[in-house]
This record gives sequence, C-alpha cells and structure tokens, in this order.
Amino acid sequence: MMRPALVSLALRFGKVSLLAALLAALLVAPGTARAQENVDVATIERIKTEAIQKSDIMETMSWLTDVHGPRLANSPNYRRAADWASAKMKEWGLANIHFEPFTGFGRGWENTRFSLQSTGTQSLPIIAYPRAWSPGTNGPAIGQAVMVQIDSAPDFETYRGKLAGKFVLMGPPRTAPDALVDRPMRLSDSALAVLGAPFTPPPPRNPNAAAGGPPQNFQNLQRFGTERYAFLVSEKVAAVLLNARGQEGTVFTDNG
Repeated sequence: MMRPALVSLALRFGKVSLLAALLAALLVAPGTARAQENVDVATIERIKTEAIQKSDIMETMSWLTDVHGPRLANSPNYRRAADWASAKMKEWGLANIHFEPFTGFGRGWENTRFSLQSTGTQSLPIIAYPRAWSPGTNGPAIGQAVMVQIDSAPDFETYRGKLAGKFVLMGPPRTAPDALVDRPMRLSDSALAVLGAPFTPPPPRNPNAAAGGPPQNFQNLQRFGTERYAFLVSEKVAAVLLNARGQEGTVFTDNG
C-alpha cells in the first residue's frame, strides 16, 4: 500500500535517494519509538481508579446545583456556592485560592417562596415560577386575572386606569398539545424523508442582518417592551403572567 505513494513522491522530486530515506525511516522509526516509550502504568491505573471508583463529580455537582443553585450573578446563592467551592478546593490541597470580585453589577436576587393559585369557583394550583429580579408582593396578592394585548403605543390608552391590582395575562393563549397521541409513534416514509433531507437555513428575518447591519426591528421591539413594562408598573398591576416554553407540567423560565 505504501509503495505507490512513495514512488510518486520520489518521481515528483526526482530523487531516488529520498525514496530510500523514507523507506529506512518507516522501517526504523516504529521500533525506535517503542524502545523510547516509557509508560507509567501505575500512574495510569491510579488515575483510572480515582475516576471510576473515587470520583466526587456527582456530589460536587449536587452541591453546586441542588444545594447552592440556581446561582444568579451577585445573588446569595452565588456567594454561598463560591464560598463552598473555595473551601472545597483548599480541602483538596490547592494553593492560592482567592476571589476576584467585580463591582458595578447591581443588586442580586433570590426567591424564597412563591406559589400561584386560582381562587375562583374551583380552586386550582397553577404551575408557574417567578422570573429573576421580579419584585416581591409583600405578602399574598389577590386580584382579578385579565387578558391584555398591548402591541403598540396607542394601546396604552385602551388600558390606562383599568389594571390596578389585577393579574395581567400578556400574549395570546397557547394551544395545548394533544397528550393522548400514542407514543412512540411510527413515522411514515415521507416523514422520514423530510427528516433525512439536508438542512437549509432560513433566510434572515431582518434585512439588515444579511448585510451585517444592526437588527433595527429587534431593537425597536426591545425598546417597546421596556416601555410596556414601565406602563404596567405605573398602573400598579398585581403581577404580569407570561406564557413559557414547556408542556405537560414542565416550565422553562429565564433570568428576567
């Protein structure tokens, strides 16, 4: 298998001596490498033993997630996790363990208790979680739930003076998926063909994005979102309820 490649190399450079040198290297180098290699089997076995039989990775992850999580920046949980990690690394014998704090971030945030329940004719617990940095309610908050759709500045006047003390449901209702569909399901040949087709990325939604310009539309939406929440705060609503990703009892929130 090597002869054609070596011959082509020799012909390309026009030097038969190069061919002989390469053949000699192929014959001598492997034996030389094996003779010089000194594998520390004992050390390798110690590493394998530590990783397989004495690993603390699951306990470490549990401390950083179950006990001291979530760890938002500048939150009490973050500081507790940092103190725990510092003490643990010193226990392991590491040197020069210290913090390098930064300033100017702002206030931290921590959720100590939250629950949401419908108190109408039929009592119904609602699966929900507060977004990070949401203000507290200073005790139980009870109010009427109302659907609100504010998509542009003129909509502010539609709701001005009508939302105080109310739970505002923002955005259209989600369509609940059919949970009775048989799982797992058998896919048809046409469905499998779609899954197996090469992926074609969709065109950019913002024409400026393709040209490398700033996403003006996104910036406008972000700016209006800030104005909308400022309006809701000024109206003294009890809370704002948002649709979240997830289904069948699983809810994904974000950091606010």
